[in-house]
Amino acid sequence: MPAYRDEKTKTWYVKFRFTDWQGKSKHTTKRGFKTKKDALNYEHEFKATAEERVDITVASLAEKYLEDRKLHVKLSAFNTSRSDIKIIFCHILEN
Repeated sequence: MPAYRDEKTKTWYVKFRFTDWQGKSKHTTKRGFKTKKDALNYEHEFKATAEERVDITVASLAEKYLEDRKLHVKLSAFNTSRSDIKIIFCHILEN
């Protein structure tokens, strides 16, 4: 798990291979980290989420959806989505 220093921009980056959920080997590069630790943490978290698993729980799928939704909508729309998901889960658990 090496991290590299970009001397031109004075930032850190990681370049690594991973296996996606379909079993295909891929590589990626992510640049612009201020510290080496940040770069290595990104690689570790990326590999943990990209591991070969098709059997994902509904709760973890909802969590990933909300993480992504928060980045792309206004706060009020995000809060509405979060409330809707909580209502759905409560309804599922009651039945």
